[in-house]
Amino acid sequence: MREPVMSRLDSPADVPSLGEGRHLLPALRGRFGDWAYYSALMTLEVVNERVRMAHELHSVNRSRELSRLIQRELQGGREKEIANYLRSNSDRFFNSLVIAVYGGEPEWLPFEIKARIGGIDIENLDSTSRHSVGFFALGRSEELYALDGQHRLAGIRAAIKTNPELARDEVSVLIVAHHNDEAGMRRTRKLFTTLNKTAKPVHKSEIIALDEADISAIVTRHLVENHRFFADSRTEVLRRTPNLPSTDAEHITTIVNLYDTVDTLFSSVVDKVSPKDWANVKSLRPDDIEVQRYIKIASSYFEKLASIFPELEEYFLSKNPGAVLRKYRGRSGGHILFRPVGQTVFVQFLGHLRRSGMSMDESFSVLSRLPTNLAKPPYAGVLWDKQNGTVINKGSSLTRDLLLHMVGKFGGSLTTLRKRYASALGVEPTDVSLPGQVSASRR
Repeated sequence: MREPVMSRLDSPADVPSLGEGRHLLPALRGRFGDWAYYSALMTLEVVNERVRMAHELHSVNRSRELSRLIQRELQGGREKEIANYLRSNSDRFFNSLVIAVYGGEPEWLPFEIKARIGGIDIENLDSTSRHSVGFFALGRSEELYALDGQHRLAGIRAAIKTNPELARDEVSVLIVAHHNDEAGMRRTRKLFTTLNKTAKPVHKSEIIALDEADISAIVTRHLVENHRFFADSRTEVLRRTPNLPSTDAEHITTIVNLYDTVDTLFSSVVDKVSPKDWANVKSLRPDDIEVQRYIKIASSYFEKLASIFPELEEYFLSKNPGAVLRKYRGRSGGHILFRPVGQTVFVQFLGHLRRSGMSMDESFSVLSRLPTNLAKPPYAGVLWDKQNGTVINKGSSLTRDLLLHMVGKFGGSLTTLRKRYASALGVEPTDVSLPGQVSASRR
């Protein structure tokens, strides 16, 4: 490939004819470091036809193992999720794909602008500014590879197969130029790794704060902003983890843990769908009536929880919630629902009951009989470290299974469960018995 040399831009009249079979892309020309690049518009049809995956680049260059490695990183649900997003959202939008060009004879065709615009005499601008607007011309022999945006490319390919009308959409692409030799390819491969190593994934807390499709995020924001149980500083919104620090004496949960609880409530307790199906649900914003239905479901869940656990109701309705929280949460343990991990365990427990065929009322009736004192079995040594006065977050799944056993709903091996319990307590399986079943009356 002949690199579109930046110095040629100072001679806009010196451009070759287009010839047959070329794509003309409206574009801006620029420099970043020692890269020449072009910010262009490309229809999804052209993206689908012309742009290839990075693993295909390595296949062409006979790096089969690298090809398989990169291809493996593309596996998963992102392709279908993105394709579903494109098909289902009229307000769909992507940020720019970064594309490398190999081979062929791409050309930069700048505009020669001589008019006055907004009182500015274009002739007074420097040559680079005057000739940074034009078309990027592609013939049929160039090979284009996505350096950044491979999941989006895969989603575009999948979406156009079933919805060819999407081909008319235009996406922004950044085309980088290089020399067609081994040094140029090394530069491009380095750029691929740089873009993918330095890209910072969107944190869950940012999704919660901004996502307008994810129903769990929409409802979580509503609870924090409007529901008396979680508004007015009862929820820690700045912390980016599900857990609270041991020094926190004000909040009952974090916004991340509240989101996780709401998400499990909707997917496992209410809709009872697979994680894959639930991911598809969250990729599409429901209509306003459906949003209100989910808000009502979440509100009813927490209100029901408060009605069967008076300590929780006392906190939620108190004008001095910090004082109530300190009464039920401290170094001695306290009430399990005053810990974010306990809220997670209880909603997961409820989900298992619902999946076993129990009605919502029956499930809540069973839930109301669970023990709540962190310093006692099944929590002590599994979810609560009595010696250090701290939560053992890794014990949440074992705690849930022990609770299911206590209500006769654990479907796994009791021998394996006892071994897990003994391991958590640091004793031999022969030296421990599983917690006994709970009585018919609450706690």
